Amino acid sequence: MFFALLPDAATRAALAELEAGLPSGGRRIPEANLHITLAFVGQCGEEELACLCRAASAIETRPFALVLDRLRVFRRSGVLWLGSSQAEPALGAWREALVAELAGHCGIRADSGTWIPHVTLRRNWRRPPPAVPLQPLVWQGDGRFFLMCSEPCPEGGVRYLPLAVFPRTGAA
Repeated sequence: MFFALLPDAATRAALAELEAGLPSGGRRIPEANLHITLAFVGQCGEEELACLCRAASAIETRPFALVLDRLRVFRRSGVLWLGSSQAEPALGAWREALVAELAGHCGIRADSGTWIPHVTLRRNWRRPPPAVPLQPLVWQGDGRFFLMCSEPCPEGGVRYLPLAVFPRTGAA
């Protein structure tokens, strides 16, 4: 399980179009799985799931605009990603608050280290990022984030499914 930001339909389509225009190589991420991870929490039982939801409900959010304008590679993991050349303070604050809530109330130590908001476009990428012209893509976030789980697909790979949305806009 993990907490994530999900793109709206227009942003998802723009991300998929950008990815389709990249040179061949690596394993493509299905369009439906495109997201920005806020915190990875791993496998959880029912009791932990309830605690995750209580912790996430305490996070105050607001709309944001994140300019995605650079392709990079996490070399060790072989991930080609799209990120921002400038920090978006609201996202950093959300993540810090979420990680603190998860640790303080649920005893869950989510990802450690420096957080870089990014969208994974390809896995198993074993070379430098492609030198392609990029039009900056603006991800307009509405202030919502999601608790996600992964489910194996019969044809291989996984798909990500939202379990709950925060702040809650009705039944989760």
